[in-house]
Amino acid sequence: MKKLTLLAMTFVLTMGMAIAGGERPIKVNQLPQTAQKFLTTYWKDVKVTYAKMEKEGLEVIYDVYLDNKVQIEFNKKGEWTKIKSTVVPIPEGIIMPQITDYVDNNFPECHIVKIKKKLMHYEVELNNDIELKFNNKGEFKKADY
Repeated sequence: MKKLTLLAMTFVLTMGMAIAGGERPIKVNQLPQTAQKFLTTYWKDVKVTYAKMEKEGLEVIYDVYLDNKVQIEFNKKGEWTKIKSTVVPIPEGIIMPQITDYVDNNFPECHIVKIKKKLMHYEVELNNDIELKFNNKGEFKKADY
């Protein structure tokens, strides 16, 4: 019975620590390789001002802040999940051409300041606060004005 109680307490403590998670600053070389490659591909000459790893339950999120005011969120595999850039344009090649073409054709005076990659769709915010939703193939689905 003591072994069972000890095992249960250990399980509860372990789960509690996993759920509590928290965040901590990290160095760029502690990011997943995919995230490091992404940064050197699209922001080679831009300095990382801050990077952190955050654990939310079993999920791991990496947030990277660049000195040009770009914020990038990566998942545990190092794939970008959110990019926010209100000062400089998001580099070409990151966003699907179907999405950039739609924005260029329908909102020629606007540019994308934020993009979130979800499981089945993309959420895009323009500099005029219009939010657009695209499916995972880049096909337009909805606009919120």
